[in-house]
Amino acid sequence: MFRGQDAAREDRGRAPPQQRTTQNAGQPTFMAAPLKNSDYVDLRTPVSGYVFSNYAYRANQDSEVAQHLADLQQLRTSVLSSSEQPEQLCGSLIRYYQGLTVLQQHFPIGRKREGILIEFPWYDAFQSNKKAASDSISYEKASILFNLAAVCSQQSLASDLSTDGGLKAAARHFQEAAGYFRLLHDVVAPQLDEVPSFDISTNCTEMLELLMLAQAQEAFFQKASRDKKNPAVLARLAAQVSQYYKDIEELDSVQQLRKYLGQVWTAHVHTKRLLFAAIAQQRNGEVQMADDECGNALACLQEAESLVQEAHRTAGEGWRGPTVDKELARSVEFYQGSIADAMEKANTDNARIYFQRIPNSVPQVQAAVMVTSTTPPGLGPSGEMESWFRSLDNLPRSVGVFQQANSTPSPGMGSPRGSAGSDDWAIGAGQAGSSGSSPQPRGSSASKQGMKAAKGVGRFALGAAGKLASIALEELSKPGKVEGGSSNRTADNMSAPQPSSGVRSDDYEKLVDREVRAAIQRMQAAEDAKQQGLRTWRLPESLKFLQKDKTRGAVPRVMQQEKGQLQGGLRYLGQLFKQLQEMRYTIAEELEQCEDELNKEERYGGRRRSSDTADFRDTLAGYKQNLSDAIRQDEKVDRKIARNQNKFEALDFNAAVGDSRMSPVSAFVATIRGALHSLDELSEERSNLEKAFRWEWDNDDVLKGRVPPGVNPNQAFREGLKRYDDINVAVESNLRKQAEVMHGIDANMQAFGDILQQNASSQQAVEEQFGTLLRDYNQVRDDVAQGLGFYSQLQEAVKALHQEVGDYCLARYTATTDRGSSGGRWLFGRGSPWSALPTPSFSSSQGLSHGSSRQRRDQLQKRSIREPFLRSNNMRPKAQHVASFRQMQNNIKVVRVAM
Repeated sequence: MFRGQDAAREDRGRAPPQQRTTQNAGQPTFMAAPLKNSDYVDLRTPVSGYVFSNYAYRANQDSEVAQHLADLQQLRTSVLSSSEQPEQLCGSLIRYYQGLTVLQQHFPIGRKREGILIEFPWYDAFQSNKKAASDSISYEKASILFNLAAVCSQQSLASDLSTDGGLKAAARHFQEAAGYFRLLHDVVAPQLDEVPSFDISTNCTEMLELLMLAQAQEAFFQKASRDKKNPAVLARLAAQVSQYYKDIEELDSVQQLRKYLGQVWTAHVHTKRLLFAAIAQQRNGEVQMADDECGNALACLQEAESLVQEAHRTAGEGWRGPTVDKELARSVEFYQGSIADAMEKANTDNARIYFQRIPNSVPQVQAAVMVTSTTPPGLGPSGEMESWFRSLDNLPRSVGVFQQANSTPSPGMGSPRGSAGSDDWAIGAGQAGSSGSSPQPRGSSASKQGMKAAKGVGRFALGAAGKLASIALEELSKPGKVEGGSSNRTADNMSAPQPSSGVRSDDYEKLVDREVRAAIQRMQAAEDAKQQGLRTWRLPESLKFLQKDKTRGAVPRVMQQEKGQLQGGLRYLGQLFKQLQEMRYTIAEELEQCEDELNKEERYGGRRRSSDTADFRDTLAGYKQNLSDAIRQDEKVDRKIARNQNKFEALDFNAAVGDSRMSPVSAFVATIRGALHSLDELSEERSNLEKAFRWEWDNDDVLKGRVPPGVNPNQAFREGLKRYDDINVAVESNLRKQAEVMHGIDANMQAFGDILQQNASSQQAVEEQFGTLLRDYNQVRDDVAQGLGFYSQLQEAVKALHQEVGDYCLARYTATTDRGSSGGRWLFGRGSPWSALPTPSFSSSQGLSHGSSRQRRDQLQKRSIREPFLRSNNMRPKAQHVASFRQMQNNIKVVRVAM
């Protein structure tokens, strides 16, 4: 038998979904749904018994019907066999599903009273120690559909993922699996009154469908990646993979799924979402780099790095061991290294070439959907299977519509069995020895009890001659056969007194059976229409949505999270801009002081001094140019603030919420909820009406052949038919009321849809308006903050330059003063007694001045901050700020003139 999982159980008895990966890092890691297992179920015996009881002798001896039942039993055995290959198993599952559909069309399987009682046991796919059983054939079909989807997912894992053909096959099988899960979710599961196991519930099948679509999309991504497609294409494909996993995590039942499937499933889904979101941003960064948008590329890579780091933490080992498959953890490490390398390269290029700032917002990636849920054709009956059990359509039924399956017909039915029959709803069977019983009048207590059985139906109009009676008179006026009499006897000939035993008309029984069956079928069709309408309107699930979101403001969750970014508004921007202006004035003033000192030094030293200060002049000019560029940028920011001043002043989150209230839907909620309650009451009323039909059938004296002596059978037939008139009137009233209620629900749902569309449009408009304003505000704020950082660095660089210029001028002044005081001795003339003295050496003075200036400059160079946007400050390595002895001799002339 297929269990779809290994013998070793993990996570406290849970069977984790099967996994398979390729061996290289960065390759896909897929999951497959396990198969459901079942015990042996005998289909032939209950169905054969029902055929024998309801279609008399010929059907039971019909070898064709018996062969069909044997084939169906063999198909069920095949789908539980573990020896078949996936392709063969898939074919067997489809044929068995078709056979169940044919069986459901011809036999009332799953009804506890009037149908065939067969229990279908199945084990839970993910918790194989749990077993659930149901007598509904829809449960059997749901389990078969689940196994069909599971086999398709396992075929994907069996594909050779190292080849292009294998990836294509995997994507196709995953989409087929998603289609089967979608069919199970939308069509089969809602037919169950109660879902026996969680694996076939709408919550679980919705998750499995999204999981299959995510893996099919991932196969497309891997194929495109191997084909070296454009990074923009790869980014869009990866973004959609991440979106599918995000949709899984945002399901309303995600907490229940986490508890049901365990830690391995939770970690796998979360890791895949983060990993492919990181891959999408990495590829988006490549697109931005190709467009020379290095700043945007760095923003994408930073986001990718953050996502892949979180994925790495999720994929790490927990206290109970590894949380994800080793191959998936290896893929995370592979992309983590790839993103880190791309980040390092982009940072280097930006520092050397682009000099672009990194924006706070990340360029969005438009996801591209490449897959869809695909249900292969062929689930409906086809070929020779369409003719199964058709031979029963032309056979007369031997009992009424309420004959229970496997019940033994009574001797009065002419059954070959001689034993006493069962009295459990054996309608139409006369009991031995009951011929002497007297008929009960229309108003008797037994008849009243039958009417009371229809709870909620109310008092019927006694004596109403409805459609049933008129048709009966027309039928009874025709020649017909009476059981036990001549074939030439007509209904009029029955006016003579008849013995109380054995008085019974086949025409009467067929007529009542046909009319009662038609009424019940109309009620069943009404119930089916109700269920179909509820599925179409997605009720009552839509009411849960209304309870969550009714009368809530149209401000999305993202805007609520960004509420903290609106602190200060325009006043905060004004404070930042004022600080920026103060720093700009300080830098300009210091540059002016530095330039004045250089001008004074050049005026004193002449052309030689001007050439010595050329490096200072170049650096100073570069800083002035940087300041001029920054001032122009500040003017743009200032104009932007002035242009949006009114908007920024009114920038208030609460005001945005107040102006964007959704249209009220509480009235629709109350109306729809009341209509659903009315539908439930009408369904309960139909159930009681069916019980009333059953009670009247059981107590129909004419049907049992108990006609009092001296009573005209024709008159007795008329009176007997009137028993069902009141119930038919109630049926018509019930169906009319349900049609009115459903029409009202449809109108309200249409109006509700219009309001939802209006609310969605309102929410989108407010979101776009508020988002645009918030982006402008953040952009201006970031520009001002960026300017503050720039001015801070420029101010430090200007201070360092000013200090160097000051040291240079001081050294020149000191050297000149020392030379002038020593050379003053020469003013006494050549004949001075000191003329014979050796020329004073200024080496010590020069060495001190030179050494202290160089040491000071080295310290300043170590302390200064060199940024890419500042021009480098290359000082001359020579100590030219100390004058030579010959130059000092020329300066003596100035001293002489001064004296």
